[in-house]
Amino acid sequence: MPKKKTGQRKKADKMKLRQKEIRSARDKMAVADFPCNANMECDKCKRKQKNRAFCYFCQSIQRLPQCGHCGKIKCMLKTGDCVVKHAGVFSTGMGMVGAICDFCEAWVCHGRKCLQAHACTCPLQDAVCLECDRGVWDHGGRVYKCSFCDGFLCEDDQFEHQASCQVLESENYKCKSCNRLGQYSCLRCKTCYCDDHVKRKGFKYEKNKAIPCPKCGYETSQTKDLSMSTRSHKFGRQHLEYEDGDDDDYSGGGAFSYGGGTGFSYGGGGSASRNYSDDEDEDDEDDESDSDTESRRSKSTFLSVKKKMISTMKNSCLPKLICELNASTNKDALTEGEKSLLRLIRETSISMTAEVTSKYHFAAHMGQLISGIDGNGCHNFYPSCPLAGVQILNMLKKDKVSY
Repeated sequence: MPKKKTGQRKKADKMKLRQKEIRSARDKMAVADFPCNANMECDKCKRKQKNRAFCYFCQSIQRLPQCGHCGKIKCMLKTGDCVVKHAGVFSTGMGMVGAICDFCEAWVCHGRKCLQAHACTCPLQDAVCLECDRGVWDHGGRVYKCSFCDGFLCEDDQFEHQASCQVLESENYKCKSCNRLGQYSCLRCKTCYCDDHVKRKGFKYEKNKAIPCPKCGYETSQTKDLSMSTRSHKFGRQHLEYEDGDDDDYSGGGAFSYGGGTGFSYGGGGSASRNYSDDEDEDDEDDESDSDTESRRSKSTFLSVKKKMISTMKNSCLPKLICELNASTNKDALTEGEKSLLRLIRETSISMTAEVTSKYHFAAHMGQLISGIDGNGCHNFYPSCPLAGVQILNMLKKDKVSY
């Protein structure tokens, strides 16, 4: 007969089990719960970030640093394993720290256990984001793990990644090695396996535990319990429109064409024919004809406006004239019209604040507006203008433009 346990013995056994659970729980603890990945608000810039020795934004040291291993901000002298002895004094601030971790960039207190154990057990040793490939030192936010593939994610990409993580690399749910339906899925490799190919020969599997992936060793899950989706390719027409170039219609004669010519055609004879109903074909043809008509109208309107702008620039280039009049050495030889134009420009106060090549260019535009000529499209600034000042004067006299 075994001896009956006393109450004190029962308490001791429960305490041992509890301590064992606490030690094993650290391995299963989430990354966001570790002290080296805790929230920290800078004392100077008031920005929230991961627990760091120095602020990521202003590089300032915090008034009360937190240990990245045990999470304490004050050494109470209860453990007795302090490397720096401070008998009868509670140490805080820089008197409590002993090192900086190279992986998580957090302070480690001067306790012997923290200094010896943290560097080997730091949870952020390989914390490189799956999306942006940034490490702990490259961004200021906290580090998280994907709940599906168990990969590291930064604070900026965690939601975007998890929204697209349950997508298989194949176009169906079939096993990677055979043509049977894959009942097990690996969320890290994004592949499916059947009952036969998910298990490897000569490998001993534990009971009541998830079967590891034969490729990467990550725990697989049953496909029916997940909301997995397959990779899909959406093929369609790509109608490219160019503003510049000829007025040729883009719908025929080249690659990626739908209506005719050469390229990627469906069926035969260069035409993209598919077995749809007659009503759908008629609707598509009507939509295409309407879009082609609108594109032709927009192109013709653009060309007409462009020709009008070019003619305006050639026939009424006043900036060139103003620059030549202002640069002339003999101002007395100018006509009364030219002198009045220069006088009008000098009296224009807004020309002093013009952010152009010179104030005379802006004043010339003012002169164009005063004369009733549209000068918004004139960019023939001196000396790139091909027309001479005499030719401009003759054009203005011929068109009877009063300047």
